[in-house]
Amino acid sequence: MTYTSYGFAFLTAAALILFYACGGRFQKQVLLITSAVFIVLAGGIYSLFFILLSAGISFLGALFMEKAEQPKGIEPAKGTGHAGDPELLWKKRKTVFVLAVCMQLLMLAVFKYLNFPNYTKLAFAELTGREFAFEEIALTAPLGISFYALMQISYLTDVYWNSRTAEHSFLRYGIFSALFLHIVQGPVDRYGTVSNRLSERIPLDLTRISAGLFRLSWGLFKKLVISERLAVFVNTIYGDTLSYSGSYLVFAAICYALQLYTDFSGCMDLVLGIGEMFGLRLSENFKQPFFSRSDAEFWRRWHVSLGNWFRDYLMYPMLRTKTFRNLGNFGKRVFGKKQGKKLPVCLSLLIVWSLLGLWHGGMWTFIIGSGLLHCMYMILAQIFEPAFDGFYRVTGLNRENPVWKAFQMLRTFVLVSIGFVFFRSDSLTMAFDIFRGMGSGDMGLFGGEGFLSLGMSVPDAIVLVLGLLLLFVISWKLEKTEMVTTVGGTDDAKMPCFAERLLSGRGTKAYLTAALLLLFCVLIFGFYGQGYDASAFIYSQF
Repeated sequence: MTYTSYGFAFLTAAALILFYACGGRFQKQVLLITSAVFIVLAGGIYSLFFILLSAGISFLGALFMEKAEQPKGIEPAKGTGHAGDPELLWKKRKTVFVLAVCMQLLMLAVFKYLNFPNYTKLAFAELTGREFAFEEIALTAPLGISFYALMQISYLTDVYWNSRTAEHSFLRYGIFSALFLHIVQGPVDRYGTVSNRLSERIPLDLTRISAGLFRLSWGLFKKLVISERLAVFVNTIYGDTLSYSGSYLVFAAICYALQLYTDFSGCMDLVLGIGEMFGLRLSENFKQPFFSRSDAEFWRRWHVSLGNWFRDYLMYPMLRTKTFRNLGNFGKRVFGKKQGKKLPVCLSLLIVWSLLGLWHGGMWTFIIGSGLLHCMYMILAQIFEPAFDGFYRVTGLNRENPVWKAFQMLRTFVLVSIGFVFFRSDSLTMAFDIFRGMGSGDMGLFGGEGFLSLGMSVPDAIVLVLGLLLLFVISWKLEKTEMVTTVGGTDDAKMPCFAERLLSGRGTKAYLTAALLLLFCVLIFGFYGQGYDASAFIYSQF
């Protein structure tokens, strides 16, 4: 079962009816049963087992840490060794935290990274012209393990840091862990995002349901009308890169960046829309990333929940350690106060982005395309920041000049698309061959049968262009209602919902009309060509 299947539509509709028909008494049970059914149908019974195992480890670990919390205002006794000794309890609390986190990481490593050493040897062999063959260790990963592992770790960490209290209801915590909406592709929610609503009775609200349906419909439109058409160009060219060069390869890189965005953000719109229909406000994962003026800003707008997770649970804690503070002091002595303080930041960026790339998979195309390349962009931006400031002073250029802003957005798109070439390629050698082919000067795409030879008919191309124009208009409208800060974005809980931002003050009828219009367009213009598989959301493989 997948998010775009008829089975999922039936399951969601039946769950909504039961959810509101039970009058609040069994709403949590409906969500848990629906999630369990979806997980079994989409990933098998063993996926449900591992999700519940992971949730059970975190649930019990958090309860123990809360019980062993050091009493406020009481200094731990030294050397008593008694079972009730606060110092001993505090040490046990830390031990439980470390063990619980390590168990989550161990499950993730076993299912995702057993082949990483051999993938590394293979990449090195390809780049040096040697041969290396190995038999992959074939283990089918439980559904959504990359996402729920991070959610379990964030919950454990929040309880350990005393940022939140431990949950005492496994029913509520089980719903959060196994929720069918964020289990496949995220967002990487934190328990506080949905815990309050899981404790409340959620009344029937037709305005909220129609607003959620509108967002769901927009997600389906992005996936089935835009992304599936772009996939025709991408699959044709990337399926035989040696037969194409120049303009074809550049065109494929542009199309893939747009395909990946409409595919992934379309899925997020779909699940966030359904979440809204159930009265659950899940984390926003995209904030108009192609309006970004720098690579750093792009990653504050793209896969927002994942970036925020690595920022809050890895980068910031790492920068607060004694080792990194000492590194900063060393940098200030050697490079001066202003530049020296960037040394620990650059090192933390290297660690974080290496792990971000690795999170996507154990292949070096992911590690470079989604990690190290962007780390290099950001470190260079840190190093050359004084030069950029000098450029603005000397030229007197207004940083908010519309033409300059447009240039920065285009530059960011190009830099990000380079990373996506690695991300889409089957190997590093394939990616480098593509970059070499781009420089051939072949402009065949714009002449003769060039464009029409890629498998897209003229009517379908027209629908694609119109769909992209609608995407731009809606993105522009959303951008005007949201400011992305330098720290990490807006407070999602305080933001008006998607429908309100687009159709402010128009209410239920307007939301429902817009939703039905989009659904009609999906039914008429949705692309269901040869080889079509709408179930294959790109990020579902992670």
